[in-house]
Amino acid sequence: MSDSGFLSIEGLGAKHNRKRVVGWLIVLPILLLLFAFSSTLIDFYTDYLWFKHDALRPEIFTKTMQTQVSLWLIGFVAAFLFIYFNMRLALKTDVVFDDVPQGQDEKMAANVLSVLQKFGKLLGVAVAAIVAMGVGTTLSAAYTEYWFFTEGVLFDRLDPIFGKDLSFFVFRLPWVLTMLSVAVSIIVATLLVTVGTYLLNQFLARVAKVRLTQSTLIPHASLLAGLFLIAFGIRMFFSRYEIGVSASEQFTGPGFAETKTIVIRAALGIATVVVGLMTILNGKFGKPWKALSVGFPALLVLGMLGLGVYPAVVTKFNVAKRLTVEKPYAEYAIAETRFAWGLGQIDVRNFDVQSAPTAVEIRDAQSTLAGMRLWDPTIMQKILNERQTLKGYYAFNDVDIDRYMIDGVQRMVMLAPRDFLVAGLPTDSKSWMNFVQVYTHGYGVTMAPVNESSDGLPNFWIKDIPPETTVGIDLDQHRMYFSHYPAGSHERERYVLVPSSQEEFDFPLEGDKESTHEYAGGRGVPVTGTLAKLAYSGKFGDLINLFNVDMSDETRILYRRDIVDRASLVYPMFAFDQDPYIVVLDGRIKWILDAYSVSNRIPYSSLHATPQGVLNYMRNSVKVVIDAYDGEMIAYAILEDEPILNTYRKIFPKLIKPFSDAPRELVEHFRYAEDLFLAQCQVLTQYHVTDPDRFLRGNDAWKIPMEVGLGRDNTQIKPYYVQNRLPGEDKDEFMLIMPFSPVGKDNLIGWIAARCDPADYGKLVLYKFPPNSQTMGPMQMEARFDQDPVIADINRQFNNDQSRLVPGNLLVVPIGSSVMYVEPLFLESRSHPIPELKKVILALQEKVVVADTYEEALKLLFGDVGGPVEVMQADEGTGEGQVLERPDPGVPGRDVVIPPQVGEALALMDRAEAALQSGDLAGFQKYYKEAYAKLAEIEK
Repeated sequence: MSDSGFLSIEGLGAKHNRKRVVGWLIVLPILLLLFAFSSTLIDFYTDYLWFKHDALRPEIFTKTMQTQVSLWLIGFVAAFLFIYFNMRLALKTDVVFDDVPQGQDEKMAANVLSVLQKFGKLLGVAVAAIVAMGVGTTLSAAYTEYWFFTEGVLFDRLDPIFGKDLSFFVFRLPWVLTMLSVAVSIIVATLLVTVGTYLLNQFLARVAKVRLTQSTLIPHASLLAGLFLIAFGIRMFFSRYEIGVSASEQFTGPGFAETKTIVIRAALGIATVVVGLMTILNGKFGKPWKALSVGFPALLVLGMLGLGVYPAVVTKFNVAKRLTVEKPYAEYAIAETRFAWGLGQIDVRNFDVQSAPTAVEIRDAQSTLAGMRLWDPTIMQKILNERQTLKGYYAFNDVDIDRYMIDGVQRMVMLAPRDFLVAGLPTDSKSWMNFVQVYTHGYGVTMAPVNESSDGLPNFWIKDIPPETTVGIDLDQHRMYFSHYPAGSHERERYVLVPSSQEEFDFPLEGDKESTHEYAGGRGVPVTGTLAKLAYSGKFGDLINLFNVDMSDETRILYRRDIVDRASLVYPMFAFDQDPYIVVLDGRIKWILDAYSVSNRIPYSSLHATPQGVLNYMRNSVKVVIDAYDGEMIAYAILEDEPILNTYRKIFPKLIKPFSDAPRELVEHFRYAEDLFLAQCQVLTQYHVTDPDRFLRGNDAWKIPMEVGLGRDNTQIKPYYVQNRLPGEDKDEFMLIMPFSPVGKDNLIGWIAARCDPADYGKLVLYKFPPNSQTMGPMQMEARFDQDPVIADINRQFNNDQSRLVPGNLLVVPIGSSVMYVEPLFLESRSHPIPELKKVILALQEKVVVADTYEEALKLLFGDVGGPVEVMQADEGTGEGQVLERPDPGVPGRDVVIPPQVGEALALMDRAEAALQSGDLAGFQKYYKEAYAKLAEIEK
């Protein structure tokens, strides 16, 4: 009986069921599309408005959207056509009804078969469209890879395995692998859908007890399987280039055994392609599974033997000569790691560390000692949130360290922005209007020198609301509409409408009066139009409020007010430092954000976990400067020849300004980036060794030392900014430093400094101690502090049920040829902690002192050697800074002039004594003669 005859038997009920099924097949995809794309359309329109009116960079949005849409369409069309035509072929089988279906199951199966036959084309469109949307989305998300592929510049450096420029691995290979992976995914999806369609037809036919015309399942599946193997084989062939970032026993990259598998990987890829071609040919000529049944097991065996057994056998037979066979690959790892992490240009200096500085070195370190950092950023933040928030709706989320020229002298200071915290508003003030129109911005900063105190508290140079300033730093615009907020906080997500019919709150005045402000920054998105209101209502779920609030023609919506969020959208190819910092410049508050060029695809470069991801290439190539009032972003290229940066500049030629455009006043506040420096230090613990034999033996590895944290727990020491004089240099510098210890021990083995001042910005200097150095590390010195009777008595006195002593950062600071340890102790109440500077511990290798003030501790440590040391300390009565001078020895009221040769002779005598104690008679005689010669110069 024919299909049409069967339909007439079924009557109206069958027709009704078919119409309902067809209706759902049409309506359901439309509903899914509307649901899936509604938020996308809203985001698309609001992003366009944001880039055009707020970021003022519409070209970024336009180019990004053009690329994403083009890639989406390419992926969608390719996947759709491929899946659709394969499904149509699978549904082409005719159904032959020899008998009328009898049972309920048979009738139902027959109905479904009929629907599939009649509406298979529509079903193919729906299935193909759903899968194709996923493919298009995957491809569009890889738009930066496409940019890199088309615009990537050369690194001018060849990898040691394949002899290819590094740009191939960073810019070309990722896009090639993405395309091949997408192709494999499309074929796999098509194979599953197609085979599933064939099997569904056969299952329904069996249930309905009807016949199908000759099925093309086997040749069709054979064709798709062959295409899959071809695509997979090509993907495998190219994946051999990824071996450069594979993990070996001691380094990233292939060792002796792993390199032998490169040819095997290529051979496997080619063999897989051949098997795929044979599978297609066999399917065409009637033996579809012959090549697959033989070739697939052969590929599996070849893979297991070539990639598993063979490397293990090679490794086992070369255990005895491991150092010899692995040496060339260790050289690759050392060279590529040091290049990729920027360690190749480090100025390495041997540091003949002494137990104490000489008199001359103390005299030369006068400015370093006077400017010693006492305040800990975490302690400072606690104090600020207790003493400078002034109201519950203010908060200090961060404390930064920088330097400023005060009265012609570079002084190190701590700055903190005062952000608004809507959660701190009284309950009856937590209205939508207050959140969005009234309390719109933070206000002001605090600034305090790192080395001054008044009654145990910081001596603020800028403080309070309205702001009070005691130094010549002009700040005309105190308001901050853009800041750096904690992740996940309400402040990071909320938007504000400015200016509006409501006055914006600045700060409280006496009584019930308030200082108010009207935003005049020019940034933000105009939101007075109906379409804009509708779009942002959908974006923020705020339909009622946005359509009912009174707005002026100038009202704009400010959102994405976190500076890292803003920069991430405008500069998507870069990663960003976790700690942006503020500067006061030209009367305004500005944020400086370090942007990194990063990659994890440099062959043989060591992979390390960083806050920016697992990476093996990192450069601080760009500084982004963001105005805290209006959100203006300006990026300056710091490394003009960095390949990732230059690729980005090819894509957006006008987006990043050259370094020469950066104002000198701004450059003077650039700091060496913290996250980069910490990552470099972590890499350096292993890769300070450049000799491959020593590297492979691993007996000279370092570690980053531990210190006692604020909670009295052991924590890894963090890099710290100091104003210091490098040994052998003639002036103080602002720098970021970190000490090192040997693995398995706690003593110091060296330290590294990153120079920040403009003349030497970015230069790294590594000081290596002698291998047998017993210079105490932070934890050893902490233990010595605990054992000191005076410090132990202080701990017993202040650590009780009511109060406790909290240690600040333990600074290990070079003073001449020695190191000095500085640890402030803060007293805080257990019930309401407001830390106060109570004691200061100073130490050398063989001497520990503690006093109420840093000046007193300095006198106890060094006595009267080395001339006057000026220590800035706030006057107890006025809070203003004054200079306290340690008097020279000699007649009161008279300056004692000590010839410089005396200090130099004393230093040489110290070295002579050290040489004698170590049995170095030749050294003793050398230093003794030089000291004698210096003293003889005085007599002349």
